[in-house]
Amino acid sequence: MKMAFILFDDMTTLDLAGFHNAVTWLKKRNLMESLTWDFCSDKEEVTDDRGMRIKADRVLPPLSEYELIFVPGGMGTRRLADDVAFVDWIRTARDVPYKASVCTGALLLGAAGFTGGKTITTNPFALELLKPYCKEVVKTRAMRDGDVFTGGGITASVDLGLFVVETLTNKETAQEIQRLMDYPYYVPSASEPAAKYANCAIVGNFVYVSGKGPSGNPKGKLGEAYTTEEGYELARNAGTEVLAVLKSALGSLDKVKRVVKIQGFVNATAGFEEHHKVLNGCSDLMLEMLGERGSHARSVLGAVSLRDNLPVIIDSIFEI
Repeated sequence: MKMAFILFDDMTTLDLAGFHNAVTWLKKRNLMESLTWDFCSDKEEVTDDRGMRIKADRVLPPLSEYELIFVPGGMGTRRLADDVAFVDWIRTARDVPYKASVCTGALLLGAAGFTGGKTITTNPFALELLKPYCKEVVKTRAMRDGDVFTGGGITASVDLGLFVVETLTNKETAQEIQRLMDYPYYVPSASEPAAKYANCAIVGNFVYVSGKGPSGNPKGKLGEAYTTEEGYELARNAGTEVLAVLKSALGSLDKVKRVVKIQGFVNATAGFEEHHKVLNGCSDLMLEMLGERGSHARSVLGAVSLRDNLPVIIDSIFEI
């Protein structure tokens, strides 16, 4: 895969850096050895919105040569959206399979005609600017509509990069890169239910999420196959699966008013007594991701066995 990172004066470099760091892990970890990228601009050197000078690899190359283009945001997008020559250059990416932007980089995708009829996002402070270019603009961290990926405010660049990684590879690879980046806030796509039931049910202002275990189908008991510390991470992972269901059902975790109840089932040996410490992994995740909205009632039960010999399953209720 060949990627083009678009550079321009008054861009926000952090918009670029988060996405770049996430997707280029695919090359660094030998997960996509064919991956290459160029920094492309309409001039040999640009100056970002903090005075940093960055040299381009290529000046005005045909973007049709690439399989993915990425456009960061920054105040420069307001000017460039009306720059006919620059927008015409962006339009050369019309047939590129993947087009991505963070923050107001979506303005340039919109000006080029790539977002018409699509639902997209941008920085929460710039939502109104996007409305003329799309079907709907929403507030979320990262999303996709067809061939267009868009991200929210500056730090959402990491989320969008991990989302693209998950799209190009799989959820497990995205979670591995997430771990390497020490970035706990990305929520991957929801896994399918284990049997003939729904991932969640919405009744009035409440969402009842079906029991979710950790991704990757780990097997074994606490106190035998896993330590308490390992159980903590497994419960945290199961909590991520719960949040993935919510994100899929609601479109954004911003719609969660609060976590009402977390109930954990820990597959443990008869002598294991630290079930509560295991479930702290899920509780801590909820507080980190949702702040005060993550405070919740909780119970935890030891189990002689769980489906598929999973070490932990999380049952949960949310108010929206």
